[in-house]
Amino acid sequence: MHPNRKTSSRWTTLVAAMGIELCGGSTYITNLYLDQLANTWYPNDKARQSKMDMLLFATNLGTWLPLAGFLFDWRHGGPTRVALLGCLLYCLGFGGIYLATIRGEHLAEQTPLPPPFALLFALFFLWGHGVGYFDSAAISCTAINFPELRGTAVGLTKAFFGLSGSLLTQFYMAFFVSPTDPAPFLLFLALGLPGLGAICAPFLHIGVGGRATAERPATTSRRFAEGYAIVLSLAFAMCAFGVLRSFTAWGATRTAAYVATGLIGVAACALLRLGRASAGGGDNSDYVRADLLREGPTERPVVPELPPPAAMP
Repeated sequence: MHPNRKTSSRWTTLVAAMGIELCGGSTYITNLYLDQLANTWYPNDKARQSKMDMLLFATNLGTWLPLAGFLFDWRHGGPTRVALLGCLLYCLGFGGIYLATIRGEHLAEQTPLPPPFALLFALFFLWGHGVGYFDSAAISCTAINFPELRGTAVGLTKAFFGLSGSLLTQFYMAFFVSPTDPAPFLLFLALGLPGLGAICAPFLHIGVGGRATAERPATTSRRFAEGYAIVLSLAFAMCAFGVLRSFTAWGATRTAAYVATGLIGVAACALLRLGRASAGGGDNSDYVRADLLREGPTERPVVPELPPPAAMP
């Protein structure tokens, strides 16, 4: 086998983990649709803000309920199954919220009863719990695959959990913005993000990298530098578009959102190139025998020779 194909597949896993974290970071965009949901479900309810706060609590409760780790460590679990289960929970949660929303809009003129609050609580809990599975799969897998630079690798992956809110906001502004109808965006959250997670999940592998070969430290540092440069550039670009949206009329237009979405696409292609080049191409000089990277020569222990047994009289 080509030496860099097995060893460097951990970079493909790293890029896939970034995609999984992008799905999980959608917890930061509830402000885009929460007020619209309140107007749809509780138009005349004075306590609607308290009810929406309780639904957000359900999301947070689901996110931080620590069950995903047990499935990750189970012999029939692993990162791929954890991520796929997160996709299922996320889809069920937002799918139910979408159905509850279009039902409320369809019957608005008849002043229907709102969906049962217990049902909404369960739906918000489900998609929040799915986020916990996304995070557990991505972070645990990354930490295991980069034992020599755990903090650097996890920091790069976790950056997409934080950036997710800004990135998804650009998609919302470009394709789904509406002052009264959150249903199309909810459908995107119910199908689009779990779809992305399902694409990334099969690339999450534990312990990738051969024992016979290992990546040179200089190569690892260079690739991390490329990854951080992409993420930081994307972060500065999203900050710039946020400032433009706040202080200029053009920044709040769909044209600005289209430009921002295009930049996100360019960054995504650069990250895919990083993972693909590391997994399948590159120069053999980037890799050496693993035992040559150890400090000091490898010596066999000296076993003292025992004296021969005394002759029998």
